[in-house]
Amino acid sequence: MTISVGLTACQKSADGDPDGGAGGGGQGGAPHGGSHGGSASDGSSSDRHIADAVQGSDGAGHHDAAVHRDAAVHRDAAVHHDAQVADVLTPPPGCVDENPEGCREGSCPDGQACVQEPDHCAPSNCECDPSTASWRCTTDCGGGVCRPQGGPTSWYLTCGDPVCGGHQPEPGLPACGGHMLEGHPCDTEGARCDPGNDCNARLVCAEQDPRAQPGGCPISKRAFKEDIRYLTPDDLNTRQQALRDLRLAEYRYLNDTKGERRRLGFIIEDGVPKEVLRASEDQVDLYAYTTLAVAAIQSQAKEIERLRAEVEAMKAELAAARLSWPSVESGSSLAPPAR
Repeated sequence: MTISVGLTACQKSADGDPDGGAGGGGQGGAPHGGSHGGSASDGSSSDRHIADAVQGSDGAGHHDAAVHRDAAVHRDAAVHHDAQVADVLTPPPGCVDENPEGCREGSCPDGQACVQEPDHCAPSNCECDPSTASWRCTTDCGGGVCRPQGGPTSWYLTCGDPVCGGHQPEPGLPACGGHMLEGHPCDTEGARCDPGNDCNARLVCAEQDPRAQPGGCPISKRAFKEDIRYLTPDDLNTRQQALRDLRLAEYRYLNDTKGERRRLGFIIEDGVPKEVLRASEDQVDLYAYTTLAVAAIQSQAKEIERLRAEVEAMKAELAAARLSWPSVESGSSLAPPAR
């Protein structure tokens, strides 16, 4: 507004002031007019100064406006950027507790594996609900737990008893924990635990399945065997004799609790055939022992058949002898015995 007023006053002075005469043509106007003439010249210079001032003022104004505008833009961008970063790094409002969501395959840190444990239910997905400040999770147990990865060793089941007859705890063998499951990684090769199944199979930490190794679980199919030789009658008789001579004993283990029932079994040092022992020779191979018992039964069956045949032959011989006996009076010493 100040600049506009200045320009208007300057224009009026250049055109002539009513109070100072119409210009150089009036009485005494020359001096006054000269004065106005000089003023006009000076006004022209003033116009240029004013224009320069206006231009400079406008330039500075535009510059200040541009700087202010750029600063505002940068500030807004920074605020927006900070808001975006906060959205990513800051947890949702209210959900300060740890996310109960379970792990997925490949989501665990290096050196750990995601496993599902039967005694631990972890949801497969959880999302924070800001309105309630709590986690909303699925009702499934599809999430896992990150456990240390034990390298190439895993838990494998052993063979167990040839016939499942109910769980029998092994003295000194600990029960398996929740993360000790068949196929899950383990740390200490050779470690064993009792899963408590009816066939008395144990879990062992190994690099390979012990059931598929030599001396593992018995497999009866011909396709898995070679150098097959069937036992002869003499072989059966030998096994029968070994089984018949095997002493049975009642005993208790050294670490059995006081008052626990006495056990029935064998003492290896009493002459248990080596062919029915395990490789360690401290336990009986129950599958081999069962086979030995079958051999004894077969040998006894053949002996029973032979004895029955002998009895039948003696009966026939006796019947024929009766027919050939002479007819004598009853009571005579030659009479056949009364039936």
